[in-house]
Amino acid sequence: MSVIVTHYFVPMIAAIVVCLLVLVYAIRHRETTGSSAFIVLMGSVTLWQIAYMMWLLSPNPSVKVLFDKISYIGIVLVAPGWLWFSFQYSGEKKWMSPIRIAIVLIIPLIILLLAWTNEYHWLIWRDYDFYPAGAILLQNVHYGPGFWILVCYTYFLLLIGSFIIINTVLHAPSFYRRQASFLLAGVLFPWLGNAVYVFQIVNIPGLDFTPFLLGLSGILVGAGLYFFRLLSIVPIARKVLIEGIEEGLLILDGSNRIVDLNPACRMIMNIQTENVIGELITNAWSGNPTLLERYIDVMNLHTEIQIENSGNTLFYNLQIQPLYKDNSVFLGRLITLRDITELRKIQIEKNRTQKLETIELMAGGIAHDFNNHLTIIDGNLKLIEMAFANGKDISKYISKIQGASQKAEAMTKQLLTFTKGFEPNKKIIEIPEFLNELADLLLSTSNVQYTIDVPENLWTINADRDLLGQVFSNLIINADQAMPGGGVIELQCGNIESNKGLPDVLNPEHRYIRIRIKDQGVGIHWEQMTKIFDPYFTTKLKGSGLGLAISFAIIQKHDGHILVESTIGLGTVFTVYLPAIDNW
Repeated sequence: MSVIVTHYFVPMIAAIVVCLLVLVYAIRHRETTGSSAFIVLMGSVTLWQIAYMMWLLSPNPSVKVLFDKISYIGIVLVAPGWLWFSFQYSGEKKWMSPIRIAIVLIIPLIILLLAWTNEYHWLIWRDYDFYPAGAILLQNVHYGPGFWILVCYTYFLLLIGSFIIINTVLHAPSFYRRQASFLLAGVLFPWLGNAVYVFQIVNIPGLDFTPFLLGLSGILVGAGLYFFRLLSIVPIARKVLIEGIEEGLLILDGSNRIVDLNPACRMIMNIQTENVIGELITNAWSGNPTLLERYIDVMNLHTEIQIENSGNTLFYNLQIQPLYKDNSVFLGRLITLRDITELRKIQIEKNRTQKLETIELMAGGIAHDFNNHLTIIDGNLKLIEMAFANGKDISKYISKIQGASQKAEAMTKQLLTFTKGFEPNKKIIEIPEFLNELADLLLSTSNVQYTIDVPENLWTINADRDLLGQVFSNLIINADQAMPGGGVIELQCGNIESNKGLPDVLNPEHRYIRIRIKDQGVGIHWEQMTKIFDPYFTTKLKGSGLGLAISFAIIQKHDGHILVESTIGLGTVFTVYLPAIDNW
């Protein structure tokens, strides 16, 4: 007797314990996606197992019939629970509205009612034939039409749920496919055992293998919970965050092979090939080789790009982020493309309006300055006329006229830097010597210190020494004035070894050096940053408002670019890009 009990009850108890542990885990994670349906599923399975174990233990036929009926509470809910879970797992919650749930439960509830009232109609069990099998009392049952309806309906729901899960992960990354394989295996084994019992493939009448194999199902699902975070990460996240988002999302591994991309990314990059997962991005997309070359190995970036698509020029916000496992192992990169074409059009129109405002401001400033100089000249000419008539000395008046005309001439030369016909007088310049001399001269009487960081192999540039001196004088003086209490100005120079991360306005075919002037001042407010290079815009009590505008124009005349970054309370950084001489 003990041997028989061991053969049957040890695996049965083990199966119940495993399923109970999985059920407890699901309850503890009930806030996660799919957990509510999973709790119903595992709760039904566990109830079925416990009722069947009590059925095995009972030596009384009438008690066995009672536990048969109790087990049906779990049996009829397993397949609906699986279907509900499959919908939640795939993100198709709309198919499980209260009305649809009620429709799905109509047949199971009718069968449950028929099971509990079987003695009045015999539609579930037509008759029982109990017989001893060692120390256990088994039964040979002849089933009625209600039972076969339940079998067909249960298998039908299981097939639908399995199909939904397979279809969800069919084109998903391998992680989700492995996750789903544990789920499907957990369903397959118990229902193979059920088929063996129902269709009497193995001739042990009355012994149902399904509750035993549900323990194996619990082990498989438990492995899925542990190794693949079954209730923490499900494909619904991919469907909602990747498939449905309007932004283009592209995931590359460490070898620049495509791990995943969404339909929006396919449309943006005009990728027509259906299966590009695992392909090198350089093979999958050849729409813009220059763009690929520039950003193919960039790890972290946020910039604006333009892409030609079906003859249209579209503007996108490009963001590149590295992906790490456990903050240490590099997995790949997440690339986001957001269409900003409409915003760009609005910005272009806004820039056009701002240019008109700038022209108005500049015209007013020029008129004001020249009017001041002309007023001085005109006033002194009248004084000369009066002094000459009285025989007085007129030299001091002539000196004032000369000063006013010289200032007007200097202002005219500054304004010429904004004109298309103006060209700088370029000569070879050694930047380290140039910056040292300039900083020494400008900061000799200041309480501000400076440091210069220049690599030994810094490339040489071809530039107008006087104009470049004017640019860096403006930047160093501004940095000095931003730190009235003292501080350190950092001058950092370097070669741009590749075009990756280079500002889009620069030519990626050229080589550039980069010069940064960093202060520790009060910083510049973001509202002022948008106008900082506009002519006659100034926040100083004493200042013409032309210094940075002229500096910007001079750098542009040298085919370079100037950028500014600032943080209130931390300081400002001006970055100047200048083309280097090739093969120097």
